[in-house]
Amino acid sequence: MVAKVIDGKSLVNSLIRRIKRDAEQLRKQHHIEVGLGILLVTGDQVSMADTGRVADLAEQAGIKVHLERVAQRNVGRRFYPTLEEYKRSPFIQGIYIQLPLPTEIIPLSEVMARLPLEKDVAGLHFLNRGMATYSPHEVDKIIHPPEILAVRETLKECEFELKGGNAVVVGSDATAGTVKMLSNFLFDKGCNVKLLKFSNISTTTENGQRRTLRSLDNEKIEAPGIINPEGEAVITCTNQAIWLSSSRLKPKSIVIDMGYKFSRGRVSGDCDFTNVSKSASYITPVPGGVRSITHAMILNNLIELINRQMEIKEGGKSKGLKRRFHENK
Repeated sequence: MVAKVIDGKSLVNSLIRRIKRDAEQLRKQHHIEVGLGILLVTGDQVSMADTGRVADLAEQAGIKVHLERVAQRNVGRRFYPTLEEYKRSPFIQGIYIQLPLPTEIIPLSEVMARLPLEKDVAGLHFLNRGMATYSPHEVDKIIHPPEILAVRETLKECEFELKGGNAVVVGSDATAGTVKMLSNFLFDKGCNVKLLKFSNISTTTENGQRRTLRSLDNEKIEAPGIINPEGEAVITCTNQAIWLSSSRLKPKSIVIDMGYKFSRGRVSGDCDFTNVSKSASYITPVPGGVRSITHAMILNNLIELINRQMEIKEGGKSKGLKRRFHENK
């Protein structure tokens, strides 16, 4: 058996075509020139590549891109003024801040507070992050992080039924926020979710000692444990190079690889692609796959934000947080 590879390229192309139609409709019906403000702190190769890809896709979709590259030596002087400029500009309907940031200079908590909720295309605002933990019956509309929406679109391509399906999500300390929101999102959709922490996945050696798994950059440790005994989907987001082998998966599993590790001039994911693709039913590659879909979902969120603003102007009203504490109903 050879797994079907879910390459993000074809899915991204279809998403961009739809986004382009939506942007054109906003231009014709409401005279809105859709604009996206991107704020990048230079220095990290992966971040610069991601920003370039988002900008390219935006231009393909007919979206005007305002890109500010801030050198690390000028972060203190340029970052917040640019954010305020994007916030006030009527020509920018969405703001994308490329992560990671130099948090010793720019605390992420402060960025989350300063980012305008109505222009948050990446679900970074603290209200979007907070409301993601509530049941969908308690909140109305939030902007989900594009990574989570990319997983949703990928699972659709894998013919995975969220309601009643079984999924294992594996994360690490570095990706804890993303995997928690992803697990909550899948749970809200009716999925049976098991969340695993990478550092707790261990193997027993011949002398009976337990050893924690390490990245293949350091050492290859084969372990007998199957992490998804119920079968179906495994979503891994640990950024630990090719630790997931077929010996850890039930045959015919759906494997969604969100990991991204750049070292020695090459990119790898969490999954041992060559090994796992021989027994899985579906698999996503790295590079490509989920990460490329994530870039398109940023633009999808931008269109969603504009449509919500139009609803408000036309008399609609966002319900926001529905829960009312101390009410007995």
